[in-house]
Amino acid sequence: MDPRKLGTVTVLFTDVVGSTEGRRHLGDSRAEQLREIVDSAQVEAIERHEGRVVKGTGDGIMAVFMSAGGALAAAAEIVARTRAATNRGATPIELRVGLSAGDVSQVGEDVFGTPVVEAARLCAAASGDEILLSDVVRTLAGSWSEFPLIERGDVELSGLGSVRYWSLDWTDASIPTPAGIGILVDEEFPFVGRVEELRMLQEMWTGVTRGKRGAALVVGEAGVGKTRLIVEMARSIRLGGGLVLSGRCEEGVTAPLLPFHGAI
Repeated sequence: MDPRKLGTVTVLFTDVVGSTEGRRHLGDSRAEQLREIVDSAQVEAIERHEGRVVKGTGDGIMAVFMSAGGALAAAAEIVARTRAATNRGATPIELRVGLSAGDVSQVGEDVFGTPVVEAARLCAAASGDEILLSDVVRTLAGSWSEFPLIERGDVELSGLGSVRYWSLDWTDASIPTPAGIGILVDEEFPFVGRVEELRMLQEMWTGVTRGKRGAALVVGEAGVGKTRLIVEMARSIRLGGGLVLSGRCEEGVTAPLLPFHGAI
């Protein structure tokens, strides 16, 4: 298959730090669970900023963006969401991210070119929870970068020589939580059914606002809509000016009071 020119894009690579050691420590089952959590967070962030996942790289993801600013925003969200999703338990995961930009070619679904190599090399040079980018990405993003960029000088990259690079300060990155409880829902599909259950929860919340104490337990088989019901309830509370906190338990993680730790 002959390559075709894709044009100028920003290439993003991610990699899980210490994945082999982590798998040996956690075991395959728990490691796979965490990998799915991390992969899901990355894909959602990439797609939310109009990027395209090119392929998985074993311990990470390669993606391309038509916008350098969008790529930087996605990178910050990826690291922030991974930190939030995994650092509440005893098995935190750190990601490193590398970005480069320039003209690339496409063969099938894969992408090739110097920016691909450079992004991969910068990813490998990054430390845990660090985002490194080439000077070209910084220039293309310009004022579209939502986060501070710190000049790091020059680095020698294998096969590419000396490259000027920057790091992105992602610490103020926000995680999209429409319901305020760390759960994203597809807005394309409206909330249907469970009207009576939602009404009962709303009545309980009204009582709470008037000084009553209460607790609700939502139970049911997998797939019946428990999560979406809770999301809609949390959304209505937030729209009414209420504060929603959330915590979660994770199978295999034995951290004391974990749900309360996450909420706080």
